[in-house]
Amino acid sequence: MRDERDILDLYATDYQPVWAAGIEFPGVIPEEISQYLYEDGEQVSLFIGPLSSLFWLEGVEELEELIRDPAYVLTDEYRSIPQGSPRLWIVSILFEEGKIPATFMDKIYEEPVRRQASALSYASSIPPNLTTTPTQNRIQDVFPFARLQSFPPTISCVKTKLKGKKNNRDENYVDLMNTFINSLGGNLLYKGLSRPSIVSLASLFAPLVSSYTLQNEFGPGLYATSSLKYALDYAGPDGVILIFKDVDFRPLVKIDLAGEDWRTTVDYWTGATVSNVSERVPALWERSDILQGQISVKDLRSKQRVPGPDSQVVGVSYAGLNAFASALHMIIWLDSSR
Repeated sequence: MRDERDILDLYATDYQPVWAAGIEFPGVIPEEISQYLYEDGEQVSLFIGPLSSLFWLEGVEELEELIRDPAYVLTDEYRSIPQGSPRLWIVSILFEEGKIPATFMDKIYEEPVRRQASALSYASSIPPNLTTTPTQNRIQDVFPFARLQSFPPTISCVKTKLKGKKNNRDENYVDLMNTFINSLGGNLLYKGLSRPSIVSLASLFAPLVSSYTLQNEFGPGLYATSSLKYALDYAGPDGVILIFKDVDFRPLVKIDLAGEDWRTTVDYWTGATVSNVSERVPALWERSDILQGQISVKDLRSKQRVPGPDSQVVGVSYAGLNAFASALHMIIWLDSSR
């Protein structure tokens, strides 16, 4: 795994500065960054900045070649990296979007990495039968190679254009809440992901487990959150939001990770040193179906992850995954094109 660099060291280079949680920004925050910030002050991003600067922070500046070479589709666009995300998350999401070739991923991870659903030309497109009005669809009518598994008979599906000339995150959050979500009632969980990922998920409702997903802070699993803001950060400007309603956890073994259990779990899966780890595994871990706990917030000065204000719920067994699948209520495709 590449070593990540310090944000303060970035500010001493010729790279464009990156907004970082808890760190004073050097100068006036440009509009390209402010579009990602919420007016209420509740920020869910760890970093916001141009890809070239984010690559430098992640220690993979060789990917700048993809930005400079017009033969590739990658541009030096501004993107955000969510709190709680694993190392090199932005690299893996760009790979899913088809913007980073597998040959570059092989070099970064020092092992063969093969493309999943993004190899399919239609995987990055919005299904043609969708409109800007929510309609009930059978899952196989939206994803031809879907397996019925535990999905409901129909799911509400819709596409929406992002608002504002710069796809303002705060404006789009308010619009999604007012247009689609407030009318759904409570007890909702959200998952943001790329368009290719939802094609794969419809065929096999299970998380992709690979060398670049093992550092998810609760380990491998299907992650959802009570925060739409986090889901938007994970979906990116042209991703997908899954909305789960009234997930039935009653027959499942559910662990609420808090205190020492939370710390041990996050440290173990993010690569921090854990002493006597076999004696500190949370009770019922080996039988768990669902994990629940706070999304971490990273202190960029101490490099420590601490529990943040928002929670996440993770399906970690077949029973847990089926509970999520049967509660899938709505899918929203985001469109940033102009």
